[in-house]
Amino acid sequence: MPEPTLRVQYLDKRFRVKLNEKPLSIGRLKENRLCIEIGSISRRHAVIEYIDNKWVVKDLDSSNGIVHQGKQLKKLILKKDIEFKLGDALFTALIDQDASSSENDSTVTKIVENNSKIIPRLNTNSSEIKLAKTQETPLKSLVSHNNPIKIGIEICGYRIEKKLHQDNLQTAYKAHQISIDRTVVLKILNSDHTSNPKFIEKFNRQAKISGSYNHPNIIHTLDCNQIDDLFFYAVEWVDGKNLTQVLKREKRLTISQSLDIITNIAQALSYIHQKGATHQNIKPNSIIIKENGDAKLADVGLFALFDSDANQNSRKLIGAPQYMSPEQARGQQLSDKSDVYSLGTVLYHMVTNRPPFEGDNPITIISKQIKSLPKSPKIFDITIDEQLDNLIMEMLQKDPNMRPSIDKVLDLLPDIHSAITPMHISGGNSIKIKKKRRRKIIKKKSNTATILSIIVAFIITFIALMMLNPQQRDFATKKAPWSKKIFKMIDKIHHKNTSVQIP
Repeated sequence: MPEPTLRVQYLDKRFRVKLNEKPLSIGRLKENRLCIEIGSISRRHAVIEYIDNKWVVKDLDSSNGIVHQGKQLKKLILKKDIEFKLGDALFTALIDQDASSSENDSTVTKIVENNSKIIPRLNTNSSEIKLAKTQETPLKSLVSHNNPIKIGIEICGYRIEKKLHQDNLQTAYKAHQISIDRTVVLKILNSDHTSNPKFIEKFNRQAKISGSYNHPNIIHTLDCNQIDDLFFYAVEWVDGKNLTQVLKREKRLTISQSLDIITNIAQALSYIHQKGATHQNIKPNSIIIKENGDAKLADVGLFALFDSDANQNSRKLIGAPQYMSPEQARGQQLSDKSDVYSLGTVLYHMVTNRPPFEGDNPITIISKQIKSLPKSPKIFDITIDEQLDNLIMEMLQKDPNMRPSIDKVLDLLPDIHSAITPMHISGGNSIKIKKKRRRKIIKKKSNTATILSIIVAFIITFIALMMLNPQQRDFATKKAPWSKKIFKMIDKIHHKNTSVQIP
């Protein structure tokens, strides 16, 4: 049985694998003989085996299949120098003399006898295929929490394009998923929270739950993965701004805009609560406002990773103090009523242009969340409807049992919305509409000014030409032939004014 060699290339790796009688399974899972940890490779992508005196690559119902000469195939027979792709990994079949050539590859392969795995490893001493004893992950030297991720590198099929924001939980990047040519948000969890084995188990379980959510006001989880102690997940990219950015730009939203946003987020929370889950980290940064004014909730299911005995100390440090519930500030068990409280703080901020509690440092704010009562929103704006004021104050009750459920909030919002005065509707029903109206008004004013300028210029020119003598007229017609028509018009007007009719 011939034993050809495969050359494998992906990301910054390049190595060779010698085929033998054992089928070579390829995929993202570590139980595959050839484990390739990039997002474009399926968990069990393909297998290479010797059938009827031929080496055959067979697809295992992967999402991308086997790509050869631009076509997606289910099966491919290996021949000399044939090339094919599995996701973003390029494979080339080499004959024996090609495999022993002097071309330098950056990595070689190992077959681990106890579990029949093939693991790439850097070989700096020789271009020949040798047995390596340990696994080395090149990405680990490129990506770590001590060394910031560089723009342009690829992580499991995602090319990093831009850093978006960072907090004490994670760092978010705008990235491009190469395999299906789409923009995503790649979120990498901080390493402080990923050293516990219980966390790893919960991360995988929670990622599956979050990926199953399907609601128009929830940002969808698309993928999750892990490289050593680096945990990350990809979510859909939404064109828009988070609520923090919107509030900074607009300073203050109208009551109508605020109620529209809160209604969208309350509908998302109602869906989550019906699934038996909670968000536990509602804040303006977690709310994305689309270009049409609709709102979507981000980071659904993420905070639940830290709701465990193993992470009690970590959990107390997570969350924005201005928007966390009293029970969260105390480090106690959270519930769906905790989400109601946090949503109430966001609504309070939108209608008053400030959160319920402020302070010089997080400890002061947390202390106020536990002990102090918020001021009524009507103190800052006397035009706020009484029903809206009462709803916000009920949502901010210290005792969770005294707060309304999220479904009760949804029941009350339509009546409050219908009761708002025209004063609170001004500015448009969405942020986008408000900006469009402003552009139209400016454009209309600009067009009117242009027309008036042309009319005035024509009148001044006409009067100036009327005052010219015959010699000056001759000179003007030579320099500007178009002035002849104006002189004829002037003569007609002059003739009418000076002619005398004889009876």
